[in-house]
Amino acid sequence: MPKLSRAVLIACCLLFLTPAAPQARDRVARMVTDAEATAYRGVGRLNVAGNRHCTAALISDRLVLTAAHCLFNPLTGRRAQPQDLSFVAGQYGESYAALRKVSAAVTLPGYVFRRLPGKTRSTADLALLQLDAPIPLQEALPLRVGQWDRSGPVSLVAYGRDRAYIASVRENCRSQKQSATLVMLDCPVVPGVSGAPALAMGAEGPVLIGVVSSAQKGDSAAVIVLVTPEALSTLKFSLLGMAI
Repeated sequence: MPKLSRAVLIACCLLFLTPAAPQARDRVARMVTDAEATAYRGVGRLNVAGNRHCTAALISDRLVLTAAHCLFNPLTGRRAQPQDLSFVAGQYGESYAALRKVSAAVTLPGYVFRRLPGKTRSTADLALLQLDAPIPLQEALPLRVGQWDRSGPVSLVAYGRDRAYIASVRENCRSQKQSATLVMLDCPVVPGVSGAPALAMGAEGPVLIGVVSSAQKGDSAAVIVLVTPEALSTLKFSLLGMAI
């Protein structure tokens, strides 16, 4: 795999996240280009128990952020053990940037998994995973976690069921409804998009501002949980205690 520079990443993502003209806006998923696939190797498939997957994002060389409900079997409600999880960074067909097992996983305190339809939305639907070994920067560059002004466009990069082994992009998503930590976007989603990073443009390039939690209006609207500094600090503190 060629080495990545942060300058190349920012240049690529600036082009990727630049808002399109209103008449050209397209919220339907499209396959990432070769350049985008290289820049977004930090986004990957989270394989769960060998029979399902979500999307997840690298936020440091060893930490991965996703949705908490991805850790639970939707039929039995049973939570997967860390040894049942693996993260495939930057999967692009048969190739990938890195493959790691998960050594520890925590959900945000207060999260309760519910199997009933319409009962899965939660302001605490966040999970942080620790990989069994670091992923070097030259293999996959982590995404920066940042804040959102709640007005600009958002993009989703995900491994949905429609393209399970190549990331897709949903661009120029706009907020339809907001609360303190939940935002409904006007972008359609499919299974597998859960846990995907929601990206907005920050002062120094694209930043991860939330993760996809659920869908509303017949899958035509993605609901994201915003990643606040407090939530991220709580997750890291919980994970550190488990990893000792």
